[in-house]
Amino acid sequence: IEDFSLKEDFSYYVGASHKIRFGFQSIHHTFIPGEITLNTSSTTNIPRRLPRTIERKHALENAVYFSDDYSISSHWQMNYGIRFSLFTQIGPNTIYTYDNSGIATDSTTYKANVPIKTYYGIEPRLSLAYILNEKNSIKISYNHINQYLHQLSNTTVSTPVDLWVPSSQVVKPQIGDQVAVGYFKNLRNNNYETSVETYYKNMANQIDYRNGADLRF
Repeated sequence: IEDFSLKEDFSYYVGASHKIRFGFQSIHHTFIPGEITLNTSSTTNIPRRLPRTIERKHALENAVYFSDDYSISSHWQMNYGIRFSLFTQIGPNTIYTYDNSGIATDSTTYKANVPIKTYYGIEPRLSLAYILNEKNSIKISYNHINQYLHQLSNTTVSTPVDLWVPSSQVVKPQIGDQVAVGYFKNLRNNNYETSVETYYKNMANQIDYRNGADLRF
């Protein structure tokens, strides 16, 4: 993956109890999923770069966010925020239409920078901490995440290769919701921090190779 990114973060203090943070990020992704580089010596006959068999893919990912660290009282602290993300697959690319058996039945070619498919999502998060004393605290949190980049892993061939692919007309963004509860304790004059935490995560739109997929390059 090749990325070009522009990012700006701001902090604004509203008295001693509020710290507001906000900003934006814009990323241009280039995916080269079928290209493998081998670190080999000059005495071998294996080429240093194997032929690329999968077309490059391009995408734009943009996001804005807002968060607030708020000290409610001497015992309660809260952090809440929201993030809006926008992901667009763009050309140049050729998009194929498949039947139920996975055979391509049609194709559409897009020129450079032409939008192909757009996804967006709102990502809220909230965390609460109850300070028992200067060394002990209890924390609970919730967050919702949209993930537009996907990793395909395969360990059944002799040379395992991980491929990164973007969300597209075929691949939907992965969605995750997580709730966590933890107990935190500092030791030895706050030089060490220990914690015990449990969480529940619900995920949707996970991807994998379909049965019978040809994994050869």
